[in-house]
Amino acid sequence: MPGPSRFTDEDSLPRGAQSRNKAQWSGIRTKTLVEDFERRTKESSGSDNSDHPVDRELAMEIAKADLELANNRVLAGAQATANFATNSLKFCQILNGGAVVALLAYMGSNKVSTIGDWLLYGFTCYATALGITGVASILFYVGQHKIESFEEQGRKTGIFFHSVGGSFLLLANVSFISGSICVLKHFS
Repeated sequence: MPGPSRFTDEDSLPRGAQSRNKAQWSGIRTKTLVEDFERRTKESSGSDNSDHPVDRELAMEIAKADLELANNRVLAGAQATANFATNSLKFCQILNGGAVVALLAYMGSNKVSTIGDWLLYGFTCYATALGITGVASILFYVGQHKIESFEEQGRKTGIFFHSVGGSFLLLANVSFISGSICVLKHFS
């Protein structure tokens, strides 16, 4: 019995496969899996596979199913990353937008005639955090577009954009916390 095939998992890609586009890789992977299946069938039965057309059809179906599963795993991971980024952005936008609305409501209910430093600083921090969140959303969008490409360099670039976008989200949270500390000091 021969050893396990070197193409049974999507992580065991031959060199250079990452630079090919998805369609080219699909054809190469399917052909390789079929040839591997035929070789193993021939070795185990001791006969030529040409008189067994059912085996070739079965090998094609297995190869296609394997390829579809590998592609679905990649897309599921990319979708999970996109969902996390989207939810993080929503959280920061709602948090900072709500803080701006709360300060405006405070000004309206107390008939504030002059804007104190604490109020100006709070507005500035919250508005800055909203702007930073907008930049982060652009970075996440570009990063996700690059990650979903089936090229290795595109994935690396996408991960870089996601890292920078995550850093911007952290900066937005720091800005929110800074504004909140200033506003809370005024009320205590």
